[in-house]
Amino acid sequence: MWIGGYHDDMLALEVIRGVDQGRTYPLPDGEPQLLGRSSEALPLTDRSVSRRHAELTPDGESWWLDDLQSANGTWLNGRRVEQRIALRVGDEITCGETVLRMVEAARLIGGPAAMADAPVDVPSGGTVAMSEQQELPATLEAAQARLRMLESLSSLVVSAGSASELLEHVVDMIMKEFSAETVFVLLSSKGEEGMPPFVKRGKHEAWSESIVQRVRNQRRPLLVIDAAVDPRFKNDESISKHGHRSLMATPLQMGDSIFGLILIEQREAPAAWTESDIRLLSAVSKQVSLAIVNADAAANKLQRARLISMGETVATISHAVKNIMQGLRGGAGAIELALSRGDLEMAGEAWPILSRNLDRIHDLTFNMLAWSRSASLETERVQVGPIIQEAIDLLAVQCRHRKVTIHLEGDQDLPPVPVDASAFHQAILNLLTNAIEAVSAKTGRIVVRLQVDDSCDWVIIGVEDNGDGIEPNRQAEVFQPFASSKGQRGTGLGLAVTRKIAEEHAGSLELDEAFTAGARFLLRLPLARDGDPGDTDTPRMPASNSPSAAEFDD
Repeated sequence: MWIGGYHDDMLALEVIRGVDQGRTYPLPDGEPQLLGRSSEALPLTDRSVSRRHAELTPDGESWWLDDLQSANGTWLNGRRVEQRIALRVGDEITCGETVLRMVEAARLIGGPAAMADAPVDVPSGGTVAMSEQQELPATLEAAQARLRMLESLSSLVVSAGSASELLEHVVDMIMKEFSAETVFVLLSSKGEEGMPPFVKRGKHEAWSESIVQRVRNQRRPLLVIDAAVDPRFKNDESISKHGHRSLMATPLQMGDSIFGLILIEQREAPAAWTESDIRLLSAVSKQVSLAIVNADAAANKLQRARLISMGETVATISHAVKNIMQGLRGGAGAIELALSRGDLEMAGEAWPILSRNLDRIHDLTFNMLAWSRSASLETERVQVGPIIQEAIDLLAVQCRHRKVTIHLEGDQDLPPVPVDASAFHQAILNLLTNAIEAVSAKTGRIVVRLQVDDSCDWVIIGVEDNGDGIEPNRQAEVFQPFASSKGQRGTGLGLAVTRKIAEEHAGSLELDEAFTAGARFLLRLPLARDGDPGDTDTPRMPASNSPSAAEFDD
């Protein structure tokens, strides 16, 4: 017997863990199935799953599983699949970070068990409002199906990134559970009386405003077995015009406030929905209501935090720009006075003031752009030594003016590193500029050290200076944006931007707290990095293999 796309003996795969949790995939008899991210496979979106990860092959009444040389392997009940192996109901298949369970389709959401509840008495009018008495599912299978749906819904409420994402998944679950032709989620907007559809699934476009108003007015769920013979809707033009038959509607509300509705319907023939079904849909609506309210509260809190942060940022940048403009004004005024007197020596003395503030506005502008942009790097394997030397050469005039020295030491013949050359150049320039401003004139010494760690996984670039160092109570905030210890000379963006660039390259930037002869920053970049968006990711591991500061070789 077929019901809702399943038949009694069919097996299915249910995603019980991972980004696709809650999805189910039927396994039609005699049709091999491919697990993966390719277009011909069962549609998994987990990027740790290979494009052609594993294959499910039917053989008589059995199904067999075989790994297709996937990047992260296929596992059955905790053991790696090395060769073709038979599957049984209840087996759990792990592909990347996704876990699928083989189940009988009859026990899944939307399977026959969900329709097997014994019918309840309904008034001859055809409309049943929920009673106060709790009704238990008529069969163990029905109870298991409902429990499975609520369990999946609870996981979705926790894992969904937004209310819209949650509602998309919820509508899919409702379509399967109740074998509905159409599902609407209607949400009201501020200042509007109506409830436009937020999410819709199915072939019908119109819904019954009479049903919506009835639920809003009575503030409780409603089950309509057959609207065509229901005396309460016999004069309703929308019912007769659009051919509404079986409907279930439950309010989305918090306290006394109704802000939406879940409405499902069947038009071709009256559905076998019962009071147990409307109770289940009501439970779903309550969880969804709470999730939407929490998501809205979180979004409002985030918006307030962004506005506060924006205000602080504008104030800080305005202060930095004001200081730079004062420097530019002073330098330009001195040069103008010198030129009016024809005193070139005086103009030469004033020019460094103007030049230094032009450099500051340049650095501020580019660091602001780098801090605000999203990670869209264009990586290629390059030698980092020449880029570092170019940054040193760019700062040569500034170093000569302050009589500060910069030395490049260490292994010059490093393996090529996958980096965005422009972003890496800016990171090095920020570190060197920070060091130049930290040391004293005439005695300042900066050393840039290059090396590869013992496992040949990381290139480590150390930038150290012989300045006063960073006080222990300020070390935790040196990477915070707009936190500067240089007074009017700094904007507090240089180190924050450099760490952001390092992390975008899957690397890190740290302050070496063990270095006491000044300050030393350690920039680590991986020698191997997956930059192809079509490649397969490695499952996340709890522990990091990054080298610690103690591994840097003085």
